[in-house]
Amino acid sequence: MAIARATDGEPEGIRDFLDRRRFADSVCEFSGKGQSLEDTIRNTGRIWNGWRIGRSIQRETGIPRGLPYLTGWVHHFGMLAEAA
Repeated sequence: MAIARATDGEPEGIRDFLDRRRFADSVCEFSGKGQSLEDTIRNTGRIWNGWRIGRSIQRETGIPRGLPYLTGWVHHFGMLAEAA
């Protein structure tokens, strides 16, 4: 799975992230440009990991500031799933 490779995240964290975040909206936004679905997901993951966690998200969630966005959220939801 492209998200697992991009984030080294656990399946539960990836699942919970996809249930709550707008990653799927981004995939849809970038689809239809002559790429396979797998390539679209991979490229969307690269874009999301190009963004960084900012100060406000760090304060709200505890995700370390400066961490790649996709990686941070997947690991955040993985920790929440593990704690549940």
